[in-house]
Amino acid sequence: MKSETQILNITTNGIISKKPSIGTYEIVFKNMAFTFTHNGYHEFTNYIIDLKEMLEEHKSCTNCKCHEIEIPTGNKSLKLILTYAELQELEDLFASNSYRINLVNRLEYGFSLN
Repeated sequence: MKSETQILNITTNGIISKKPSIGTYEIVFKNMAFTFTHNGYHEFTNYIIDLKEMLEEHKSCTNCKCHEIEIPTGNKSLKLILTYAELQELEDLFASNSYRINLVNRLEYGFSLN
């Protein structure tokens, strides 16, 4: 079985992969997992980058001690809360590095015949 999943970027706590055959992007960051279409992925990426730029400008002007950043979702009962460091890592995850790794070739299986 050949995997078509491509790794687009990896950080300490996250990974972005793309499945070209079905046109989806998957983001796993800490204990959160998202699946986006092409347009949704780019909208989310741009939102996170714009949010970080706004926060940097806000911190430089007001000496703010914000510890948590709320990211709204389409569901009113679900909100994502990130620290500034998490937001920085998420932005790093969206950097344009592309590893294009075939996941099947990277998996190692250890078998125990107990």
